[in-house]
Amino acid sequence: MTDNNRNTKPAMSEKLMRSFGRVQGRKLSQQQEWFVDNVLPKVAVDVQSDVDLNSLFDNKYNKFCIEIGFGKGEHLARYAKKNEDFGFIGCEPFINGVSRLLKYLHEEDVCNVRVLHGDARLLLDELGDSSIDKIFILFPDPWPKAKHHKKRIISKEMLTLICRVLKKRGVLEVATDHVEYGQWIAEHLEEFDGLVKDRVSEIPPDDWVRTNYQAKAEKQGRGATFFRYLNIVEK
Repeated sequence: MTDNNRNTKPAMSEKLMRSFGRVQGRKLSQQQEWFVDNVLPKVAVDVQSDVDLNSLFDNKYNKFCIEIGFGKGEHLARYAKKNEDFGFIGCEPFINGVSRLLKYLHEEDVCNVRVLHGDARLLLDELGDSSIDKIFILFPDPWPKAKHHKKRIISKEMLTLICRVLKKRGVLEVATDHVEYGQWIAEHLEEFDGLVKDRVSEIPPDDWVRTNYQAKAEKQGRGATFFRYLNIVEK
């Protein structure tokens, strides 16, 4: 078995790494190391140059979806399995979550997912205009302290990147169980000229994949708000 630090450095600059605070939690188990060493190289996305989606997915798909910050990978893996006509890219800086997703992909033989262990902004920078059909940002870190608000993933800069890669009428799905961050998200989405509201509700969409995180939040009395916005930027 290899050393724990092998293949665990995410695809991002040192500056971006610092913006996440940390990119690894508890030490990986030997099993988790195996998935990182043996499965990740087969599904990893290279963001050192332009990302060609057709080549990345062996020309099998013409519809593509990204999940930014997939956490433990539960939603991404299950949603991808239900939507086998899409190619999916999951972006996550935390290696512990990446290893969990890799385990599921391997054991459940999910073939339509690729993985960026790193910052999603690096992927968005290398994708072509109007190349993505749908983007998920689900329960992102609210960074509740005011001095940390600049770390929040929902920002004008991120929405600009998202709208560039989304197809016309492409979908942005955002969810949060943090009340104050929900207000922040609503304000940023409404103020951004490139997006138009399709749906905002405390009831999840019809195709929603319910996760253990959401179930735990509900038991603790934390409901969620689900935002769906459509891209209207002409390119």
